[in-house]
Amino acid sequence: MTPSHALATLAVAALALVAGAAPAGAQEVTVPDARGDVWGAADATTATPSPAIKAGDITKAVVRYEDDRAKVRIGFAKLVRKGAYAQYAVKFQGSRGNVVREVLVEAGKRDRSGVLRVFNAHGRPVERCDTGHDIDYKRDKVTITVQRGCLGKPGKVRVNVNTAYATGAGVFYTDNLHDTAAQSTAWTEWVKRTR
Repeated sequence: MTPSHALATLAVAALALVAGAAPAGAQEVTVPDARGDVWGAADATTATPSPAIKAGDITKAVVRYEDDRAKVRIGFAKLVRKGAYAQYAVKFQGSRGNVVREVLVEAGKRDRSGVLRVFNAHGRPVERCDTGHDIDYKRDKVTITVQRGCLGKPGKVRVNVNTAYATGAGVFYTDNLHDTAAQSTAWTEWVKRTR
């Protein structure tokens, strides 16, 4: 992908985000993501665009903050029940601006339904946090839910979404919801709690 093509793709994705997202503070926001913006890396320092890879390519996410929980549904071009490893990482940020929780769902050869772990803003594991997840291979989507109490009961939340997929051939493929880079620290719009 040439730099100008990458810039054009980013501009299209940004326009789609502005046009497709609900207003800030909505109870639900839908964020589209460009197809074909997957990156592949055989080591920690070199990543190359891998637009032909569909497995793990995010197409959109819907963030909803209900009365008792926050829910993120991530849609993909393709989810596959093979490969060595898949990771779906969602960070939740509360109204005060700090990262409240990072939720990781990891799936692999031993458990394709995935294992969920929760961490605090300092990367320490959080116990007794009411959460749930579902990897729906037929519908190509992953859903992650976190109870409001686990988030510190903020009035609104926003999320950061990054994913990784390994085939087992020594290459990790990554995508994020926010731009066409391999990883992102960006956030969605704020989503207010349903009352």
